[in-house]
Amino acid sequence: MAQIAHDGTLRFALVAALLATTTLRAAEPARWRVLPIRRQAEFEQGLLGGEGEQHMEGGARCRSNPDVIYLGHDVAQMWRSVNGGRSWIKVHGRGLHVRGGHALEVDPVNSRKVFMIASQLWDRFAEDRAGLHVTLDGGDTWKRLLPVPFSKERRHDSRRYTHHIDYDPASIGEEGAKRWYVVFSRHGVYRSEDGGGTWQPGARFGEEDGVYCLHAHPKDGKTVYLGTQAGLRVSHDRGASFEPIGDLPPGAVSSLQINEQAPGALYAVLEGKGLYRSIDSGRTFALLKTFNAIHVFLNPAHPEVLYLVGIEAEDNSLVSHDAGRTWHNVAVIPPVGREADKGVWKRRLCGKHSAVLPDPRDPDKAVAFSRGHFWRTEDRGRTFKNSSTLFTGFAGRPIFDPFNPDRWGLLLHDVGLVLTENGGDWFEGRGIPYAWKLQKEVAHTGMLRGSFQPLRGSAVFVGAAGVTWKLRLVRTEDMGRTWTLAGEKWGHNTFLSFHGKDPNVLYAHDQRSSDAGRTFQPLPGLAEPQASIVGMCSAQPDTVYAMPKSRKALLRSDDRGQTWREVVKVDWRFAPLSSHPVFEVHPENPDLVYTVDTKGDLAVFDGKAWRSLGVLARAGGEDLHNFVEQVAFDPRRPNTLYAGTQAIGLPCIWRSLDDGRTWQDITANHPMCGPQQLVVHPLTGELLSGGLSGTWVFPPPDDGPRTLWRKCADPLEVSERLKTR
Repeated sequence: MAQIAHDGTLRFALVAALLATTTLRAAEPARWRVLPIRRQAEFEQGLLGGEGEQHMEGGARCRSNPDVIYLGHDVAQMWRSVNGGRSWIKVHGRGLHVRGGHALEVDPVNSRKVFMIASQLWDRFAEDRAGLHVTLDGGDTWKRLLPVPFSKERRHDSRRYTHHIDYDPASIGEEGAKRWYVVFSRHGVYRSEDGGGTWQPGARFGEEDGVYCLHAHPKDGKTVYLGTQAGLRVSHDRGASFEPIGDLPPGAVSSLQINEQAPGALYAVLEGKGLYRSIDSGRTFALLKTFNAIHVFLNPAHPEVLYLVGIEAEDNSLVSHDAGRTWHNVAVIPPVGREADKGVWKRRLCGKHSAVLPDPRDPDKAVAFSRGHFWRTEDRGRTFKNSSTLFTGFAGRPIFDPFNPDRWGLLLHDVGLVLTENGGDWFEGRGIPYAWKLQKEVAHTGMLRGSFQPLRGSAVFVGAAGVTWKLRLVRTEDMGRTWTLAGEKWGHNTFLSFHGKDPNVLYAHDQRSSDAGRTFQPLPGLAEPQASIVGMCSAQPDTVYAMPKSRKALLRSDDRGQTWREVVKVDWRFAPLSSHPVFEVHPENPDLVYTVDTKGDLAVFDGKAWRSLGVLARAGGEDLHNFVEQVAFDPRRPNTLYAGTQAIGLPCIWRSLDDGRTWQDITANHPMCGPQQLVVHPLTGELLSGGLSGTWVFPPPDDGPRTLWRKCADPLEVSERLKTR
C-alpha cells in the first residue's frame, strides 16, 4: 500500500504501483520520466526527492482551488503543483518561446488560466519574444498577449520575486476575473477589461522607475497601488495615472499587502528597514516592525497571519499570528540528508528570491520557496519543512563509466560532480574543494567536462572545473573523494575524453596526456590555427577531429593528434550558438562526422560531400532562429541517433532509427525548454536529457533494459496520488 511521508513525499510502495501500471500500459507511447538527484537518506526513507537549485521569481495559488500553485522559474519558465505543493510538475511550455519566467498570477476562478511575464534574458536569439503571456491549460500551451521586451540593463532588477500582475477582485464573475493589470518595470502599466483578451496602455514610466509590486484594491474597482524604487504610488483611475501617496520614509517599497476584509489596512515593506502599516488606505503609515526585510505576505482569508521575509541569511523570516503585534522566528527544517551540511543555505527562508503563499482555507498552512527549494508549513509558520518532491533543477551533463552500469554521474554547472555507484538510487556530492575557488585556483566549483578512465575497476576520473570558458583540469584517483589540480593551463576545454582502448591516453582541448591525466603535453599542429579537439571515434580512438577558433574548418588526425590535415573548410560556422561547436563522430565509422549545415540543420560529412538530414524541416521555428544544438548516438546500435533543437516552445528532441534518413518527434511530455545535454546510456540505450529543469530519462527504442527509466517518476502520476483528499 502506498505511504505518504511526513512531508507529503511519496514512498517506494507507490513507485512499485507505478511500475506495475506502466507494465500494463506498455503499448502506449513512451513518456519521459524525471530523475531527482536525491541523497542516501532520502532513498532509505523511501522519498522520491527533488534537488531544486534554481530560483523562482513569481508565485501564485488559485483562490477557488488553493491546491493549484504556479511558480515562475528564472531559467525554465514555470512549475505547477495540483496538490498544495506536495509535488511539482514542470509545465510543457508549447508556444512559450522564451526561457525566463518572472511574475505571474492565476485566475481566481479558473485554476488553469495563468498570466506570466516571460523574458529572453537567458536566450539572445529571442529578444523579440518577451512580454506578457497567457495559458489556458495550466502551462502546457501558451500565447503571447503583449510584446514588451526586456533590455539587458533590466536583468539585475529582475533577479527577485516580484508581483507585477494582478486581477481586480471587484470584477470577478462566474467565469473568472474580467479586469486585469500588468506592470513592466521601467516601462508602464496595461489594463484589460475582458479577461486578458485585449489590453490598453496606462501610465508610462521612465528608466529610473523600477517597480516591484502591483496590487488592485479589493473592493472599489478603480484603485491600484504600486511599490517602486521611489516609494509608494497610487492610481484612482484604473492605472491611467499614478501619484505618490503616504508619509513613508524615503526608500524603495519592495512589497505590499492589502487586508481584503478591511481594505484601508495596508502593509508596506521599506526595503532593508522594516514593515509599516496604514489604516487609512495609505495616507499615513506607522512603523510596525524594524527589520532588514524584503517581502511581506498576508493570508487573504486570515489577515492576522503575516510573514515577513528577511534579505540576508542572518535575517531569516518572521511570522505574526496577531496582525503584527508580536513576531516569531521561522524555523526551517533542512531537507533529509542535509542535516549535517555546513552553512545556512538550506536552513533559512530569506532573500530576494523568496516568497510565502498562504492557504486561504487554513491559517496554519502555507507554501514557500527560497534558496532553490520549496517548503511547506502546517503549524502557522513556526516550522517549514522541505516540500520539493520532483522539483528538479540540477543542470548537468550525464557521464557514464563504460564498464560499471551502476557508476555514473552528472557534471553540474554550479555544484560540480555528483556521483552514483548504485545505478541512480542515490547520489553523493564529489565536487572539488571549495577552498580552491577562494584561493583562485579555479574560477568556480562547477564542472562542465569529465571522463572516467576506461579501465575496469579504476577510480580515476578527470574533469574540467570552473565556468563556461575558464576551465581547469582536475583529477581524482578515488572517484572524487580527493582531488588534485592537473596542469597549469586554463581554457575552454571544449572536449575531454579518455582514449577508450588505451586507458592512459587522455585528450583535453589542445593537449594530450599519456599518463592518465597526471601530466599533459600540447599537441603539435594545433597552436598556430588556435584549434582544439572537438570529437573522437569511439571504435577507432586514434582518430580525433579538431576545429580552429573560427569554427569554419575541420582538422583530422589518425595518430592520436601527432599530425593533422584539413579535411574540409566551409563558409559557415559549426557553432551557431557560441564558440562551443555542434559535433559528433560516428561511433564506428571515423569517416562520418555530424555537425550543422549553413541553415543550422543536422548534416553529415563523409570526407567528400555534405548531406543535410532534415531535422529542422520537422522541427520548424525558422523565425525563432532554430537550429540543431545536440547530437548523440546509441553506441549499442550506431544507426540510432538523436538530435536536440534550440528553439524554446517547440518540439525539441528527435530520434532516427535509420542513420538519419527519417526522424520521429520524441519530445512527448519533455519540457519544451530544450535539452541542454543529450546523452545515451552506453549499456542500456536509454536517453538522458540534462538541463535547467533537471534530468529526464526516455526508454530505449527496442525491448532493451529500462534499468534507469524504471527508477524514475512520472510527475503527473505522482501528483494525482498526492492530491489533497
